[in-house]
Amino acid sequence: MRRQNHKILLFIDQHTAHLQTTDFLQNVKILFFPANSTSVAQPFDLGASKNLQMFHRQRLIQIDLQNIATEKN
Repeated sequence: MRRQNHKILLFIDQHTAHLQTTDFLQNVKILFFPANSTSVAQPFDLGASKNLQMFHRQRLIQIDLQNIATEKN
């Protein structure tokens, strides 16, 4: 991602299994949900997350198709 100058925003909860040190992540901004906010975040899990996944998949397909077209030329 650094090479392509992409920036990533990552939302995660404060579960102890998540990374404690994020210094090695470049071009990644991590935002933590407040503690005990599962009931507030769950609608995000169902709605916005699904839309982001769909958009990301569509974008990857577009990139793949562009690469295929470029290889043919």
